[in-house]
Amino acid sequence: MTRGSFYWHFRDRKELHDALPESWEVTSATSFERLLDGEERGIEEFTALCELWLEERALNPAWDSAMRDWPRSSPQAARVVRRVDNRRIELIQRIFIDLGYDEPEAFVRARVTYFHQVGYYALGLGETKARRRELLPLYVRVLTGVTPSRKD
Repeated sequence: MTRGSFYWHFRDRKELHDALPESWEVTSATSFERLLDGEERGIEEFTALCELWLEERALNPAWDSAMRDWPRSSPQAARVVRRVDNRRIELIQRIFIDLGYDEPEAFVRARVTYFHQVGYYALGLGETKARRRELLPLYVRVLTGVTPSRKD
């Protein structure tokens, strides 16, 4: 981006810093919301959620991590990250409700699932996609209590 291009979009650095969290908030839950738009329910939704995290196409872990670091110095960013986290957990909770869990257990399972993934990114484990795919059925079983059917 050139200096001229920057100033075409933003008056100054503060305006950019004010716009980034809001932009992230608008776009960050979209991929989660799409999981619930389709015909799939229950384990298919959860598997789609895992694919979202595994493929990292509709969700950018580096951008998420950057947004998670920002609240240490910005109350505005802290509010946005909290809202995004709450919205994502709410959407994951709906998946667990579709799996047949009551609301309190669905909420806790959604939080455990979400915190697990945020922690995965925060720790920068850097496993290969093949290794993550190999472990996926175990994660699905542990997190949902459901053994996924094999696709042979």
